[in-house]
Amino acid sequence: MKRLLLLISVLLFAVCLKAQPYPPTFLGVQVTGSLETVVEQLEAAGFVKSSTYMYYGKFKGLDVQAFVNWSKTKQQVHGILMNELTGISDNDQAIKKFNALVDDYTKDSDFTAAPENKKIPAGEDLRACMQNDKTYEAKFYQKGDKKSHIEVSLKYYDQTFMIFISYGNSHN
Repeated sequence: MKRLLLLISVLLFAVCLKAQPYPPTFLGVQVTGSLETVVEQLEAAGFVKSSTYMYYGKFKGLDVQAFVNWSKTKQQVHGILMNELTGISDNDQAIKKFNALVDDYTKDSDFTAAPENKKIPAGEDLRACMQNDKTYEAKFYQKGDKKSHIEVSLKYYDQTFMIFISYGNSHN
């Protein structure tokens, strides 16, 4: 009888543990915890500190800057936002990079793509569309947890397209 109770307890614990929401990870860095912990993980992943909240490194073969979004009141990290350092001047190249990221995250079995996600049609005039307030973004939720997500967006600043990738954890 004791063995049966122990077995049931272990199975119940395993099921409960599996059901717990986990924060999204970016290059092995968990998007949760104290600023110090996240900074240590970023530096271990090869990122170099520029300021308290900004780091430089490589992500998916790109040189990026990463900003740590941190709540001083809760003393918890709840997001990491990245953008490519150089930006993209070519319309078609911006479409290609955005669509490739959407494809990558759509194929990731840890995430579910939001139903409204759309790839950018080839040949679309991004500059003209963005001047008319059209936005390009795709959101991916961690399976079973709508508070942990990744968002990919394309913006246009100073004649340059910028891709932003945000890893968010709304649990904190």
